[in-house]
Amino acid sequence: VVCCLLLLFQAVSSGKIHTRWLVRAAPLYPLVVQFIFGGLLSVVFVYYFRSSALVVSWPLLLLLGFLFAGNELWKKQLERLEFQIAVLFILFLFFSIFTVPLFFGTIGTVVFALSVLFSILVMGVFLLLLAVIAPSVVRAKALRMFVALATSAFTVVGLYAINVLPPIPLVTRTDGVYHSLLKTDGGEYLAASEATSWKEEYFPLFYPVVYHRTLDEAVYFYSAVYTPTVLTVPIVHVWQRFGEQDGWQTVSRISFPISGGRDAGFRGYSEKQSVDSGLWRVLVETDDGRILSRKTFTVIGALLPPDTETVVL
Repeated sequence: VVCCLLLLFQAVSSGKIHTRWLVRAAPLYPLVVQFIFGGLLSVVFVYYFRSSALVVSWPLLLLLGFLFAGNELWKKQLERLEFQIAVLFILFLFFSIFTVPLFFGTIGTVVFALSVLFSILVMGVFLLLLAVIAPSVVRAKALRMFVALATSAFTVVGLYAINVLPPIPLVTRTDGVYHSLLKTDGGEYLAASEATSWKEEYFPLFYPVVYHRTLDEAVYFYSAVYTPTVLTVPIVHVWQRFGEQDGWQTVSRISFPISGGRDAGFRGYSEKQSVDSGLWRVLVETDDGRILSRKTFTVIGALLPPDTETVVL
């Protein structure tokens, strides 16, 4: 729809269309385009926000938030063709990153590269149509459009290269650390959960969950990851311990496959026996190191078992 409106507006502006009602409606085209951009950007922001670990992907969320706010604040700028094309291309990129893996049934660097190439191909077709409809406009703005498109492409590829872009279309539904896990005959998980404070609940980045471990008790980490039906990918739980001298050190990596089709997410857990007191975290990753979520917790040795409640996962 956006592509058609942009082409229609240029066709009217260049005098190639003389139909009266289309000419009269021309001033509305940029407003409709801006409205659609706002809706699409909000959808992308919400989905990527749910799919990313905030401490890792905050630059991406900041970029999307900046685009969303700019769509509302810089109306005059967005009437310029080069800005419209730049926003359109970014939306193509993000939606391609989501849809192309569904076609191949997997995710990874090669699939990401194909997503980018597909977006460039679609945008190339659009620019060819634009050049036919308004050749003078394209010639006058060619350099600025090229810079805008190149900047958009390099920004998204750069975010992927530094592991800021989450592994779309996977989404972490929930994760947590528990004292025990038991799978029932009905397929549900019963977990023993230690009570958390409101600070740990709402500010986990600053107040990690406290886990009171008694004797040689095993520690369980549970995660539920949503993936579309057609995708089957391995998920890895990376257990890391923080050392004063060495920082975060990987202690173990536990991998298991997931397949799509469950709205609440494919559930899995890992178990670790040797967990010393200190600061720990578990990264939920794809097998190529793309981070889905990150959970940090503090292990404290205890003589008596803490109070727990049974929760259904």
